[in-house]
Amino acid sequence: VATTTPAPGVEIDVYNLHNEAGNEPEDDVLRDANVTQLVAIMDGFSADRAMIVGGDFNLNSDREPDSTIFERLLAEAGLVDVCAELACPEPGRIDKFLFRSSDRITIVPTSWSFEIDVFQREDGEPLSDHDALAVRFLWSADDDGG
Repeated sequence: VATTTPAPGVEIDVYNLHNEAGNEPEDDVLRDANVTQLVAIMDGFSADRAMIVGGDFNLNSDREPDSTIFERLLAEAGLVDVCAELACPEPGRIDKFLFRSSDRITIVPTSWSFEIDVFQREDGEPLSDHDALAVRFLWSADDDGG
């Protein structure tokens, strides 16, 4: 997690994660434990703060048991899935961005896309086994400072 300050007095906590991988039943248990740990950290570090969370969740949110684990994360941390907000064409992918506004700072996603042609080596091969997901956000803050 890193706290980003896009303007004086405006702070947004940005989380980058990589959940447990694998396709065995014990991996499902570990991913569920990852969510429990993440929510506890967010409750302590980012209570009542605006957040952006991105990474490899290793949760295909369009099938079980991943869907239940993912929905628990959203509910317990008060997060919104960017794909739910923007009606992404591939909402079940494991690479995701989530966000949460605060009482003072509003975050709004404006675009979601995979930038496959941008993130590649000189020989044209991908930099990773995952396509590079780009999400753009707008933010605004109440002027009263509170």
